[in-house]
Amino acid sequence: MPPRKVFFELTRACNLACIHCLNASGAQLSDELRPEQVLALVKDLAIFGAHEIRFTGGEPTISPVLIDALKTAAGYGTRTSIGTNAVSITNDKARDLVVAGLNSAIVSIDGDQRSHDAIRGTDAYRRAWRGIRALVDSGINVRVNAGAMRTTLSGLFMLADSCEQAG
Repeated sequence: MPPRKVFFELTRACNLACIHCLNASGAQLSDELRPEQVLALVKDLAIFGAHEIRFTGGEPTISPVLIDALKTAAGYGTRTSIGTNAVSITNDKARDLVVAGLNSAIVSIDGDQRSHDAIRGTDAYRRAWRGIRALVDSGINVRVNAGAMRTTLSGLFMLADSCEQAG
């Protein structure tokens, strides 16, 4: 029986240095898969019948193989998604992701601007929302994940309001 959803870590490289990272992201590992290996695995997963491949990282949007991996999966009719911090997503990048076959994005936001930036770095909140707006405007379904921690609790209701306003 094929897997319903496969989480495919494209890279450990990341454009942020979050203080709570569980993945030790930030530095690309020397033994990461080469692009041709990634594409062969994506093809195999699609042929095997995986319903969805979620590309993660590190930060998948900075991986040079993401677009080709999305195209490969989509070419076999496999649903695709990304788990992203969204800070590097511009309008042009969002359009490229749509053309490549991206179906949805899961973006991590940690409460309000104060708590998010304290965890993920200065200006990360504004840049993430710019990325979310670009994705939504391009027709990509976006879900926001938020961790409830002491440092984020006060901003979670505001975050819920911001998500509703963003559609």
